[in-house]
Amino acid sequence: MKKQMLALTVGVALLLALTTPALAAQNAPAGTVAPGQAVTADVLGLTAAAGGTVQLSAGNHVRWIDRVDLPAEVDDFYERLMEAADNDGVDDWLIDPAAYGETAAGIAGYRVAAASTVPGRLSQAEATAYLDYLWAALGAFDRDAPQVFWLSGTYTLLYAQSGGSTTFYLVLSSADGYSILDEGYSTAAQLRGAIAQRDRAVDAILADTVTTGEGEVLRYGAGAPRQENLRYFNAWLTLHNEYNTATGADPHYATECLSALTGSTGENGPVCEGYARAFKLLCDTVGIPCVLADGPSYNATGAAGGHMWNCVQMEDGGWYGVDVTWNDPVGGTQGAVSGLEREDYLLVGAQTVVGRMAFADSHVQENWVFEGGARYPNGPELSQTAYDPAGTPAPGYAVTVPQVDHGWVAASPSAAPAGATVTLTAYPDEGYMLSNLFVVDGQGERVEGVSHPDGGYTFAMPEGEVTVHAVFAPQGSDLPFRDVATVHWFYDEVRYVWDSGLMQGTGADTFGPDVTTTRAQLVTTLYRLAGQPAVAGANPFADAPAAWYADAVVWASQNGIVEGYSATQFGPEDVVTREQLAAILYRYAGYAGYDQTGLGSLAGFTDGGAVSGWARQAMTWAVGRGLIHGVGSLADPQGSATRAQLAAVLTRFCQAYP
Repeated sequence: MKKQMLALTVGVALLLALTTPALAAQNAPAGTVAPGQAVTADVLGLTAAAGGTVQLSAGNHVRWIDRVDLPAEVDDFYERLMEAADNDGVDDWLIDPAAYGETAAGIAGYRVAAASTVPGRLSQAEATAYLDYLWAALGAFDRDAPQVFWLSGTYTLLYAQSGGSTTFYLVLSSADGYSILDEGYSTAAQLRGAIAQRDRAVDAILADTVTTGEGEVLRYGAGAPRQENLRYFNAWLTLHNEYNTATGADPHYATECLSALTGSTGENGPVCEGYARAFKLLCDTVGIPCVLADGPSYNATGAAGGHMWNCVQMEDGGWYGVDVTWNDPVGGTQGAVSGLEREDYLLVGAQTVVGRMAFADSHVQENWVFEGGARYPNGPELSQTAYDPAGTPAPGYAVTVPQVDHGWVAASPSAAPAGATVTLTAYPDEGYMLSNLFVVDGQGERVEGVSHPDGGYTFAMPEGEVTVHAVFAPQGSDLPFRDVATVHWFYDEVRYVWDSGLMQGTGADTFGPDVTTTRAQLVTTLYRLAGQPAVAGANPFADAPAAWYADAVVWASQNGIVEGYSATQFGPEDVVTREQLAAILYRYAGYAGYDQTGLGSLAGFTDGGAVSGWARQAMTWAVGRGLIHGVGSLADPQGSATRAQLAAVLTRFCQAYP
């Protein structure tokens, strides 16, 4: 849905509004200086602003927000938009502006949400240029959040200056009756009811079945091949909806996901955006990478119109086109089931010919949300041919990313030769965060060297296939650590070691649950557990002089709990593996006089045979005592022990030996 930019001056603030004309409109003025004054839009560039401020990020990106290079504080605005729409009762100002919105000094008659603050009193030209960034973030939010169906389609930004800074605001409502919410949602309670209806509809679809015109029964299956689930989503949406051709229809409702998710016909039925947003939301819910795409569409006679469709990523790493709207053509029997439903535009390639036209020619991606605003052309590139599950695999060893709850991880490339760099990008659902990520090779051993630069993960591809394991957990916690949430699997354990003084944070507000444990950290924790007994004698280790762990290192060495590599080398910053953790804790139990019987078995782990001989007794003791659990079906003995795992093991140890 393309939108126009208009402008007018209000007191000390510049007010910019977006309205919502028909999607088919391809060019419209972008006002930046006065009401109705046209500014030529550069349809081939990134922005209509003079000089242009929004630039593309290098490469191709899944999320629209990643496709444009924005200041950090504007990226934060995008994240706050996501938080404001997640219905978790925290800062939900896109759901309940009256409760969560704010007033701004010097701007009377508006309820707002702060978007961004920059130092300096910007000139009008500078502020107008900066607004391009905020429009770009709003556009990305519109395309990345198909679950948000209740906004009015008219957005208003304003800025005000105070002291030595300029603050930009998103207007939520105004005294003259404007609201960012669609007029159909007059109260927050009514809107939350509609959001609950959306969630029930998604759950119902995932539990439903459909029978195609050919008599084939389709259903969603967790863990089923993506093609099967995508066929089901396409069939459900086409067999339960009728494309909206009614002249008296509500144009806003028809463009949102709720129209298609609830199964609608006649003047309540969806148009292309409704189909595409519903399809993306279903894919997002089950972890299938999916994006929205829009631009002019053409048929074989040359007729064109504004359109929206989807692109999805399959197990082979390739991206393919999906057009649910064109799979539910107008005609046939009136009502939801027309008899014309099809799969012709499901998992097609750029050069796949349907209706005498290649898909890339009939669906021209412009990805231009706001008229005259930023374009987002650097999305995933489509494969040239249609998806073939039996086709030739991508060159190199495969990178498998299983579906998980509350988010998904994209691997680029999806297959690579040994030594090549693979990049992993995590995409948490709203209100969730990535809590753990590691890579395992074909033998079940953890791939070392997974680094985390600038928000992404990279590793060097080993000789053989790998599997990426990721865990997403809700944000928020009553501990002082922003990276520990109440439903993280390690929350209770972190609270225990924090409350008991055994472990501290890695920073003022971080615990570092995924940070690997070093030898210095481990002996310091055990030294605290032992009551920090007095240490006699000098520190013989030249590489362990730091005051915060020196006594602990000497104590651990003198008592045979952790030995040095030599008479003068301890290796305090070396990472502790899981089997080393078990061995060190086993020795500590002996030092403390605890029972070291009750050996378990490693037979339940697929990699139990990989445990080193010197650590086998300690590992079987730790498993038998319930101190060490598996990583899925893996013992992962040579895997690095994280601080979260250390907190868990220490908690279980203290409970086993009170």
